[in-house]
Amino acid sequence: MALLKNVNRISITTDLWKSGQDIQYMVVTGHFINSDWKLQKRILNFVDVPPPHSGVAIADVLCKCFLEWGIENKVATVTVDNVSYNDAAVRNLKDNFTLKNKLMFGGKIFYVRCTTHIINLIVQDGLKEIQDIIDNVLQTTLEFKDVFSRYKERDPGYHYLPTSEDWEKAENVCQFLEVFNEVTNIISGSEYPTSNLFLTEIWRVKEVLNEKKVNEKPYIREMTKQMAEKFDKYWGECQDARQCGSSTSGDTSTLVRSVVSGRSRFESFVKRTENIQPLKSDLDVYLEEGVYICGRDAEESFDALDWWKSNGLKFRILSKMATDILSIPVTTVASESAFNAGGRVIDPYRASLATETVQVLMCGEDWACNLRGIKKTHKSESNGIKEILIP
Repeated sequence: MALLKNVNRISITTDLWKSGQDIQYMVVTGHFINSDWKLQKRILNFVDVPPPHSGVAIADVLCKCFLEWGIENKVATVTVDNVSYNDAAVRNLKDNFTLKNKLMFGGKIFYVRCTTHIINLIVQDGLKEIQDIIDNVLQTTLEFKDVFSRYKERDPGYHYLPTSEDWEKAENVCQFLEVFNEVTNIISGSEYPTSNLFLTEIWRVKEVLNEKKVNEKPYIREMTKQMAEKFDKYWGECQDARQCGSSTSGDTSTLVRSVVSGRSRFESFVKRTENIQPLKSDLDVYLEEGVYICGRDAEESFDALDWWKSNGLKFRILSKMATDILSIPVTTVASESAFNAGGRVIDPYRASLATETVQVLMCGEDWACNLRGIKKTHKSESNGIKEILIP
């Protein structure tokens, strides 16, 4: 409670998981930036949610969690997977919070859809167009394609040899989809801010789709068509930031040819004679700052939080906004990773644990690890069992 007391805004991610005992657990993870400009995340709740999983039921669980932790007035955003009950739940929460005027920007950014989930939907739509190729060739077999022809020579009964055309198609598709894999890995981080990376990475996907729309390969064009439709469904309003400044340039002459009134003449006179420069806002000063351009080798070393920590006194107002915005996760990966630990806690040998005990173990481990500075590894990163001693 004390840790969250001084936090101005906290962003939430949540997801559902079914244990081996068919108990549906819901994890609620809070994300915020502390006074030392370090991104923090904590498991706030790990509770069972009996069916049916309606939007009202999910919203009720979240509301109870916020009240228990005393953060009902601090919730900035809620990031969820693109599931119907999640959509209804977040809209329910948004309506309740809007009535109490508790949302940033009037609630325009309150509902955050999991970006990696949407990217997966986009890719799946594209793969439907080449399912026959996928059935013949998997990406993992590309490095061993010479083996198949030799196997055919040795075994006359082998009838599943991919053709050279199949191999070529598989290689082209893998190259096409590589950018989606890279973008997913970048925005799936939970130990660094991702909200500041979202626009550039999604625009990167947009550029690839635009490029592949005119590809010489018909199957690539057909894939791209399906993927672009899904992209536009969620991010159709995504525009190149470089075009924002020129979007109203055509109306400039119309604005200049306005009626010249006595007041406008007086204002023009004041502007010509005024020697005292008006005070600039934090935003004006910030926008006049030189752009920091990372080199290829320095890209990973640039830390947005460290930059704001160093410039916090210079931009007092904007730095407060930065703590709220940079803590917003654009994926639910942080919450999903809790289920790796959940699978170890609720294994076949501890299947009878009470749901309250499971919550204590899950939340306790997460908070203890953060207190001791212990980084937990995902299941895919470690084949062994990691023991953590809690004093």
